[in-house]
Amino acid sequence: MQIKTENFLIKSLKSNDLSDDYFLWLKDKDVTRHLFIAETDVSEKQARLYVDSHDGENDFFFGILDHSEKLIGTHSVKTCKAHRRSSMGVMIGDKSYWGKQVVLEVRSAILDFIFFKKECEKAEAGCYKSNLPAIYNFQRLGWHLEGVRREHRVKSDTREDLLLFGLLKKEWHSHRLHD
Repeated sequence: MQIKTENFLIKSLKSNDLSDDYFLWLKDKDVTRHLFIAETDVSEKQARLYVDSHDGENDFFFGILDHSEKLIGTHSVKTCKAHRRSSMGVMIGDKSYWGKQVVLEVRSAILDFIFFKKECEKAEAGCYKSNLPAIYNFQRLGWHLEGVRREHRVKSDTREDLLLFGLLKKEWHSHRLHD
């Protein structure tokens, strides 16, 4: 499965497609500080099992590749056919792409995919309260804050809220970045 955007190739990956950089990103505290795996030690074996748990039919583990087809990040998508909903998460591991609107472009294409190809009616995702770039990206794409899991995790001995965002298919058209 592949999705092409103006600047990126979004491609289904299996564990044997992962670059060494991917495993380094999982160990990099700057890269993982806002992720659900922050402050945990994910082994290469655990990471490979996680990636391979995506079936490519309802659950996708996408690589985000630049024009030279270098892996710069990942985006996971898990769909629930019964409720026509999809959960997603993103990691931009290559720091040279931070702040360059990669998530906006890639997530827009993935939202088109889940709403129009996978026939989902709702997308959901979350981020921690300290992740201001993620909050901006959700707002920019028209997502709504649906809830807060108060003091959901401990980070550096401080409790932090998890913000839950949702976007309905019927809301997506007015927020799409491309037409």
